[in-house]
Amino acid sequence: MSDINFQMLDLIIISGGVNAMILLIILTSLKKPLKEAGRYLGLFIFGYFLNLFNWTIFPLVSGQQGWFIPWIPVVFFLPYLLYLFFNTLNGEKVPKWKHALLLLPGIVDIGFQSVRYYLMISEDGWDYQFMMNKGPIYFTYDSLAITFSFVCFLLVAKMFQSGRKELQTRHKFYLYMMLFLSYMLLRWVLFFLADVFAPQLLQYSFFKVAWFIEMTGLLIIGYHAFIHSKRYLQKLVISKAPEKLKNHGTDLLVLLTEKQLYLNPGLTRRDLAAALDISEPEISHVIKNQLNTTFYKLINEHRVKTAVSFIESGMADTFTLETIAKKAGFKSTTTFNKSFKDLTGMTPNSFRKQQKN
Repeated sequence: MSDINFQMLDLIIISGGVNAMILLIILTSLKKPLKEAGRYLGLFIFGYFLNLFNWTIFPLVSGQQGWFIPWIPVVFFLPYLLYLFFNTLNGEKVPKWKHALLLLPGIVDIGFQSVRYYLMISEDGWDYQFMMNKGPIYFTYDSLAITFSFVCFLLVAKMFQSGRKELQTRHKFYLYMMLFLSYMLLRWVLFFLADVFAPQLLQYSFFKVAWFIEMTGLLIIGYHAFIHSKRYLQKLVISKAPEKLKNHGTDLLVLLTEKQLYLNPGLTRRDLAAALDISEPEISHVIKNQLNTTFYKLINEHRVKTAVSFIESGMADTFTLETIAKKAGFKSTTTFNKSFKDLTGMTPNSFRKQQKN
């Protein structure tokens, strides 16, 4: 029964690989400014599938495990691609020296793997054990790969943390992505330690189930990023206010006053960003750093001023408070009452009575 299940799992992994290839194509076909981040994410997911192919599908076809040639650069280049993906979202240019430093392990790995394949081919009858729990080369190799991956993960986590503060809950997607990547790295470390100290505990079925979970998770991340690409593949952080945003605080206030966008109860940051022809992260930066407020405070302040104007002019004498709230752009009377009192120090009802007297 278990053999049948794992044959089915192999087919599912093949299907996942096809999806990874499709994701690579569609993510790299996105238009600027989404294309660069999409390309790195697509390559990361597809590269991970090459790793899976090496340990699951290739052995079924060739009868050999761990010898799929396109897999050679994957282990050390995947962390580098992940770093480039988040750095692109961060909006910063990677210095050449850092590029070279992060590429160096992958380049050395290609040379090392090339020697490995040469020895396998040239030494007739020599069973060159390398990746199958046999000796110090395997342990040294995996230790270096895990260490390099961990360093890249720490760099990514640092960028992600600063981005999360800037854009708040809008990027919960990236939190889930970071948690999933943490799981992948932890699983690798635990399996490696078990391989070193208690290899008898590890069964091949454990690896296949873990790989299946990871491939499924990465495909969900990839498709979700593609479906919501305008939201998730834009800059994650604005570390320095661009020159073009210099006067956008004033422009935003003029826009709100003249076009009265705040009267729309469903108004979002995206709507304001579109009106000013800038991105969502940029509008968040403008509101926070130039106007020293939050999106909801800014919009509700304009709505309250509109409600005050209604009441003072006598236009709202025949309206209920609920009607006044709706005409001012509020979705609920609860938010209306709270915002009104925060700005005027009085409830809408008290203010109305005061005006009549």
